[in-house]
Amino acid sequence: MSKQIGDGPISRREMLRGAAALSAGALVGFPSIVPSSALGTDGAVAPSNRLALGVIGCGGRGMADTNEFLNFPETQLVALCDVDERQITSGKKSDAVRKKAGDEKSLKVHRDYREIAARKDIDIMLVATPDHWHALASCEG
Repeated sequence: MSKQIGDGPISRREMLRGAAALSAGALVGFPSIVPSSALGTDGAVAPSNRLALGVIGCGGRGMADTNEFLNFPETQLVALCDVDERQITSGKKSDAVRKKAGDEKSLKVHRDYREIAARKDIDIMLVATPDHWHALASCEG
């Protein structure tokens, strides 16, 4: 019969048995609580090893370069930026972007390059703007 709270002092041995049983139970439940993708197993990249990509300029060169970045499993596309709505729409529809970004709702769209440069969650900023805008967007980031 195990002791209950208030039944008197618990021996060190009983306390260690209880702690060991509690630890074993926690270890058995751990894999079901934390998904393997969060740990970087089974070919998934752990969130701590992912690089968030923001693209400024979604024209031909911008999306070609974006597709190359997305070949790396650790790259995660999080934002697209262009002043032309048609460029953003076609960029979001590209096969590589659809595969890598998942749902379109998680992919943020910006019209002003300064919004992407100000985001603290972006690790890589791809600047694929016309020549006269490169320096401004690059210096901002």
